[in-house]
Amino acid sequence: MTKIAVLGNGSWGSVLGSMLADNGNDVTLYGNIDSVNEEINAHHTNSHYMKDWKLNENTKATGDLEAALDGAELVLFVLPTKAVRIVAKNVRKVLDKTGAKPLLVTATKGIEPGSKKLISEILTEEIYPDDEDKIVAISGPSHAENVAQKDLTAIACASTNEENAKRVQELFSNDYVRFYTNDDLVGVEVGGGVKIVIEIAGGILVGQGYGDDAKSALMTRG
Repeated sequence: MTKIAVLGNGSWGSVLGSMLADNGNDVTLYGNIDSVNEEINAHHTNSHYMKDWKLNENTKATGDLEAALDGAELVLFVLPTKAVRIVAKNVRKVLDKTGAKPLLVTATKGIEPGSKKLISEILTEEIYPDDEDKIVAISGPSHAENVAQKDLTAIACASTNEENAKRVQELFSNDYVRFYTNDDLVGVEVGGGVKIVIEIAGGILVGQGYGDDAKSALMTRG
């Protein structure tokens, strides 16, 4: 059993946290909306973000970052892009006090407004300036509601350190979600961000009544 802190208890954070608990891990979700934390702890639901769905009953939620990070061997960031840096600064303060060096995983898809930096770059700057290989990015064609329904899903996990990517693969994979490792940390993060452009274009094709050939051309070129 691995102690995991999931920072961000929106739809994707809740689903990933519940999945990690399904896989036998000790999971604590962190979020700043008290009512969401209370609902997760009391009813194992998160109706604010996910309707008609229950989290694994072993998942816990808290608004106390220090409590969420206590003993965590892995910290999963599932926050809005604009919130990552400020939360990362606070994580660094906690880790400096405890001396802990957990593996950091980002499931946030996006590029920081203004700086145009990737999430791994933010985490490197704010938490591990001399230890980039302790950062893993996960991304892929995945919707929270589909993973919640245990649809078959494939996701990439990338790190400059192969062993850390494999560690994430082992912790996250199960019989309905498969994680594939590679060492292209930047490529996986950029792909996760720019795929949204392809998604919008795909929606336009569907709206215009185009068929499989047009969608296949878009995917191939995209």
